[in-house]
This record gives sequence, C-alpha cells and structure tokens, in this order.
Amino acid sequence: MKRNRTAKNTKFRKLLKQAFALNQRPLPWAKALAAGISSGLPVLIGVLLGQFHYGLIASLGGLAFLYMFNEPYALRSKKIFFAALGLSLSAGLGVLLSEQPFLAAAAVGAIGALAVFIFGAYQFTGPSALFFVLVFLINNHTAESPALFFLHALLVFLGGMLSWLMAMWAYPFKPHSAEAKAVKQGYSALTTLAESVGSAEFYEVRQHAWSALKSAETTLSNATAKWTRSNRLVQLTSLHLQAKTIYAEIIKRGDRFSAVSKEAADNLRLIASSIEASGKKSFAAAPRMQTETGDALTESTRKAYDILTGQRDKRTRNTELKAASFKAVFADSFNKHSMVFLRLSDLA
Repeated sequence: MKRNRTAKNTKFRKLLKQAFALNQRPLPWAKALAAGISSGLPVLIGVLLGQFHYGLIASLGGLAFLYMFNEPYALRSKKIFFAALGLSLSAGLGVLLSEQPFLAAAAVGAIGALAVFIFGAYQFTGPSALFFVLVFLINNHTAESPALFFLHALLVFLGGMLSWLMAMWAYPFKPHSAEAKAVKQGYSALTTLAESVGSAEFYEVRQHAWSALKSAETTLSNATAKWTRSNRLVQLTSLHLQAKTIYAEIIKRGDRFSAVSKEAADNLRLIASSIEASGKKSFAAAPRMQTETGDALTESTRKAYDILTGQRDKRTRNTELKAASFKAVFADSFNKHSMVFLRLSDLA
C-alpha cells in the first residue's frame, strides 16, 4: 500500500510540474502588436473625429487579422480580404434584422454553418465561425435603426482593410518566407529519414517526412498568383519536386535495408540549412559537392544543390504547383466521405 501511495504521489507531482511548466516557444509579439493596431486604430480615429461609437464598430473589422497565420502571401491576401468582407456582411445583416428576432436567430445559424463549411472545405486554421457570429450579434443588439445597415457594413469593411494592410506590410521584404520555411522543413525531414535507414524508427520517420513534403506542396500551391510569381518561387518549387525524387530514392534504400552514404545525408543537411538564405553569396563558402558518383541518391542531392545555387534556373522557369479550383474544392466537400462531414460527425 505504501509503495502504491508513493507511486501515486510521484505521478501527481509529475503531472503538476507539467501543468505549470513554461512553454519555451517564442512569443508572437509582432502578430500581437499588429492585431492591437488593427483593432485599436479605428477606435482612436473615432475618438479624434468625435464619433467614438462608429470607431468601435469599425474596430470589429480588426478581427479579420486573427485569421492570419504563417502562410503564403497569395493565400493570406485572399483570406484576410474575404474574412473582412464576411465580417462586414455579418454586421450589415445584423443591423438589417435588428427588429426581426426570429429571422436573426435563423441568420446566426446560417452564418455559423456557412463559415464552418468553408473553413472545413479549405482546411483553414483559425477561429472559423466564431467572430462572424459575434459581429452579427453585436450589431444586431446595438443598432439604432435598420436603415443604418450599409453604414455599419462599410465601417467594418474599412476596419478589415486595415487588417489586410497589417497582414501584408512585410511582403516587399520577405515575399516567400512561408514557402521557404515549408521547403526547409521538408529537407530537414529528409535528412532525418536518410539517417534512420536501417533503424527501428525508419517507418515512423518515413511518415513524418511524407507529411512534411505534403505540407510543403500545399504551401507552394497556395502561393500561386500572378503578382507572386518570381524566380525565387520557381526555385523553391523545383527544390520541392526534387525533394520528392530524393524521398523515393531513400525509401528504396530503406526497403532494401541498404545504407545511405554519409555524403548524401550531409548534402541534405547542407541544403536544409541554406534554403532560407537569400542570394548566391551565402553559398560562397559551401563545399563543392562531388559529381559523377554513380550513386542515384547522391546525384539527386547534387541536383537539388544546383537548383539552390541557381545553376538550373533556365530549365525550371515554367515550374508551378496549382491549387485546386474553387469549384473542385466545393464539389469534393459535398462528398459524404469529405473531411468536412467527418469532422462534423466527430463533433456530434
């Protein structure tokens, strides 16, 4: 009994220590500051103009910034814009139905269902329907007259456009930071996979590497837009396509229990550590990779290195990964086996 009690006390102390352990992740202070500006600046402008009430309404558009995550700017631009548009429509509809309680109740359900479906169909992370319903209810209960629906919608939309500017301000400085990070994670996972060949952890690491490559592919496909096309995006896309070839080569080695050369693993580590570097000067001190080794995996890593250092730009200018069309996404989402309905059934 005493031994069991001691074990329980030890387990309880361990759980208590884990509960109060500090998370070592860096604080997203830049995002927090931008979110504060997005919501606070409209209020300040309203105070300066003597229209505090209208400033509060416009600040609701700042909630659109909370739908921003570390994603390509092409996707971020559309996502924040349509979030702002959805918030403004919710605000206008809330005012318009301020004297119709039964219709307002039905509208809350419709807004929530539509937002949840869209976020589920596109697999967007974020608060989903929460703030759309919140903006609707606030405007529904604070509206002075249904005739002011357009004014409320316009004010919220203007606040949302401020959020859009705050989300996009860094684009001229780091236009492809999200894509570079995703491709780097893919090559880091490949490095770990190459080093795990022949070990008991190989098949577990294999799943992690494939997930990292699929995540990078999704990120790159979401980065496609006319105004984001550049040699850098072509380079990152080519690196990803080469990473899939390298993955296939490593899997062949793993299935045959054939060891991966140390040179190939070192090459992958070098590539992963250099992807986020900008400009060719970063590679001046990098060792020249061995050529004509006769080893397919080492040759594949050498090709990836050539893409990274700009020696294969001319061959890959038309490389592009395209995201699924709007019509295709919604057609797949209405399938009974889609992730949207599976998640809803889990919640039910």
